[in-house]
Amino acid sequence: MDVEIRFKTSRLVCNFCCIINTGMTALLQLTVEGHDFIIDPFRMHKNIQTKLKKILEDPNRLKVLCGAQNDALWLQRDFEVYIVGGIDIQILYNVFRDDGKKELTAFKSFVNWYCPEVEVNKTLQMADWRRRLLTEQMINYARQDTSLLLKIFNDLHNEVKYNFL
Repeated sequence: MDVEIRFKTSRLVCNFCCIINTGMTALLQLTVEGHDFIIDPFRMHKNIQTKLKKILEDPNRLKVLCGAQNDALWLQRDFEVYIVGGIDIQILYNVFRDDGKKELTAFKSFVNWYCPEVEVNKTLQMADWRRRLLTEQMINYARQDTSLLLKIFNDLHNEVKYNFL
């Protein structure tokens, strides 16, 4: 299962002394066994807290993510859902890379390396994902992120297994 979250960030200034980053989960994207699901958290909040919670917290299901640090926090904050049995391809890659660099690798770089036939257009990355109805372009963009994750993970996993184990 591949998981991705779209989040709309806002900043709130309090008493001119601090800035609080606020926001909301605006879209959940899942790919399960080749089927893509785009979940509207505004309409499905209760189902996320019950049905999706069971799936994401099941330790027997592998969840593949990219850049999941914030996704995990947003799911916990907005839905009291925890990702159990998740693997982040950015972290996996960083653990086994041998160039000494510690910065995280962008999803687009993974696609360029492991899916060179796919063109990644990240122009909608900072779109307002709270907007409804989502355009066809937004839906296709959201689907592409999760639909490629499992292939990238499998290729990266095989590379790690071959080179390091």
